[in-house]
Amino acid sequence: MGFLDKLKSVKNTLTGGGAEVHLSATASEEFFGYEYEITVKVGDADLKAEDVYVITKGVEEVEVLEADIVYDRQGEVDFRPDLVRASHTSFELRNVVELEEKVLSANETYAWQIEVELPENAQYPFRGRFCQFSHLAQAGVSCFGNDPDSGWIEIG
Repeated sequence: MGFLDKLKSVKNTLTGGGAEVHLSATASEEFFGYEYEITVKVGDADLKAEDVYVITKGVEEVEVLEADIVYDRQGEVDFRPDLVRASHTSFELRNVVELEEKVLSANETYAWQIEVELPENAQYPFRGRFCQFSHLAQAGVSCFGNDPDSGWIEIG
């Protein structure tokens, strides 16, 4: 391994740039959950990996415009309209695909399918005037340093 290969390896470890990860999801017709397809395209160097995972979470977000907020400045009370935001994660699941080989070969593309059933008490996605509930997912490859991942995508 030459000096430039070592530099590339360090950069990939720090940035998670050793592979491109893509995630697609479809709602399951058989159960309350999703069927995922994870695709990993490995870069120019072999990638030592423990496993491939998908994280699914339910997030509730509330945003109220021009809510009257009370400001108290040394006994002087002032009401002003302001923007109020809040969010809450109601569930988070991590499902893992164990890898038989702990090395993903350079310049190769790999694909896995995984089914994830959501908890019984999970809320269905919706959008209201002031709030929304979304299902989000992220796929990644567990490896030393920063994990290459797909980023969060809204799936429901």
